[in-house]
Amino acid sequence: MTSMDTTPASTFSYWGRLRSPGILGLNLGGTIFLFSGMIASVIVMMVNPNPLWALAVFLPVVVLCWIFARKDKHDRSLIDDSVDRLEHVSARRRDATLYRSGPAGMIPSGRNQLPGLAAKSKTYEAYDSYGRPFAIIHHPVPGHATVVFATDPEGGSLVDRQQVESWVAGLDQFLTALAEEPDVVAAAVGIESAPDTGAKLRRNVKSNLDPNAHPLSVEILTQSVVYPTGNAVISGFATITVALTTGYGQKRTIDTIATDLAARLPRWAGLLSVTGAGAVRPMSEQELAETVRICYDPSAEEFIEKSYAEGVIPELDWADVGPVSYDAEEDYFAHDGARSVTWQMTGAPMGVVRSDIFERFLAPHPDIPRKRVTFLYRPIEQAEVYTVAQKDSNTGGFLSGTYRGNAEAAAAVHRAVEVANGHGLVNFGLVATVTVPSMDVLPAAENALESLSGNARTRLRVAYNMQHVAFAAGLPLGLVLPLHFKRPTATKKRRRR
Repeated sequence: MTSMDTTPASTFSYWGRLRSPGILGLNLGGTIFLFSGMIASVIVMMVNPNPLWALAVFLPVVVLCWIFARKDKHDRSLIDDSVDRLEHVSARRRDATLYRSGPAGMIPSGRNQLPGLAAKSKTYEAYDSYGRPFAIIHHPVPGHATVVFATDPEGGSLVDRQQVESWVAGLDQFLTALAEEPDVVAAAVGIESAPDTGAKLRRNVKSNLDPNAHPLSVEILTQSVVYPTGNAVISGFATITVALTTGYGQKRTIDTIATDLAARLPRWAGLLSVTGAGAVRPMSEQELAETVRICYDPSAEEFIEKSYAEGVIPELDWADVGPVSYDAEEDYFAHDGARSVTWQMTGAPMGVVRSDIFERFLAPHPDIPRKRVTFLYRPIEQAEVYTVAQKDSNTGGFLSGTYRGNAEAAAAVHRAVEVANGHGLVNFGLVATVTVPSMDVLPAAENALESLSGNARTRLRVAYNMQHVAFAAGLPLGLVLPLHFKRPTATKKRRRR
């Protein structure tokens, strides 16, 4: 006898983009520029009554304001796209979009080190209070340390709605706990689906097979090891990035931060375990190096699994986890025999959504061999939450008057009320990457992911002219892009918790 779950699902909304107050779609700087042009034209009219002189002054201002105010559905102006395109053309002329490492490459050390923003990163290994080894990624610039957790997502199949709601509440507790720690800069949660080679099952069966078992049992186990081949396996990771500099301006050493993180890791793992992440464990230096290496070179997974099957731990140093070569094109990323395309979120799920909004988006798809979806979080300190909420509410009131403005104003007021009731705020974003073995299957994978994003009511945009950077942002490296670039990225969002 079965019963239907009639419990109403929780809904979520009231997130939005931070906007500067302005008129005609301009930000605050554009509005000041427009009024300055108007004042300048009035002064010209006072000096010379001929209106053509005033028009000559005011017309270029109007044209520039129109260019800045005219934006597409991703909230990008013509200037934004033009600047990105020029930067990419300039990078290609300087061969900055090409990367060659190894003995025959351009790296002086002859190693396969990580490119770009992670080139100077180093890893260290320490042990937490439970005696488990964990890796620390040190980013000298901008001065961060990152720890990575491996997770085994439980999934929502055959799970009661109450349990799913409990997982969502657990994520809220996890983000709230991070916001209460002043040195936590950012966090990320990634879900990856990839073809299952079956090597792990074969290794487990071989290591646990009893030679004295019944022949029928041995035959069944022997035949079962071929079943996972070709199917998709889902894995996950979570990263937490902390600042090496304290609030008092004191810089901590790696040894000091390792001791501090060793005591905090079990608590973070416990908070993650109630979010539906399954068994949570910190990644060791070896496991982290293998994970990053496979992301850049998917074919390396077979050799790594084969080494473990032979009882040999593959020798892999952090200085060799990068790609041997890559070519960052305008709309795709070619790396070590694979092709990847990365999208960035430009619009959060629209309207009122339910807790299963990303279920199909995160699930494996037959047209996408490898898919990695990474949610990026930047918690706002509790001391700043009230100031940010009040500023956001004031801006929303200024923007009211249109349908979109009224909706944003209502959301801003609701967020301010929730903050007053003790809730927090977090900046969040999303990057999604599909990886295929050849260009022939790339169009089908792109169409499939864009269809999934429509089902999730999430607006995504291909990270044009910055594919290599967006690809790295979705890896378990702890990169915080807004702190590496002066210009804010399009992945920054804010929502209520």
